[in-house]
Amino acid sequence: MDATQRILKLAAQGLSDKEIADTLKQEGHTNDKGHAFNANAVRSRRLRAEKQSSKISPSDVPETSDKPVELSDKSAISDAMREEIRQIVRKEIKSVTESQSLPKDQIELPPVPGKVTGPHGKPVGEGGRVKIAGTCDKELFTLLEAWRKAKGITLSRALDAALWNFLGKPPLSFEKRQDRK
Repeated sequence: MDATQRILKLAAQGLSDKEIADTLKQEGHTNDKGHAFNANAVRSRRLRAEKQSSKISPSDVPETSDKPVELSDKSAISDAMREEIRQIVRKEIKSVTESQSLPKDQIELPPVPGKVTGPHGKPVGEGGRVKIAGTCDKELFTLLEAWRKAKGITLSRALDAALWNFLGKPPLSFEKRQDRK
């Protein structure tokens, strides 16, 4: 039995990389340069062998199957297949989000504030602005970016539109100021 097969067999028995290296030394296995295995070399060879054994070619996958495939280990799915699954999920998310109750082309843009002279003598929009930072789902951001580019608006304006519509089109800061005057 070659060293790689022995490493995989010992790993399947639950031995650590260090324990496998010690076992290989006792059994007289050496690497390609004739040196004894250490834990790092065992780990490297084990991961490489596991990656190779997890690759499934398209011809290995039946076209139709009546039974769901049960996978006991996530490494049984190749990277290419994972990417294909991700693409399918992205497509489904996009189709679901596009069919929501308020279509993207019906989202109304909020009113734009008038311009006033700012502290540096340049025109700025009336009302208050707040910087925000946060994260969102990558697919939602991708869809938001596509929508705002199609509308020809900035990300700030797109966020204003999304929030304004979601919150029931409340009065904006510049509108409240105008009401006070």
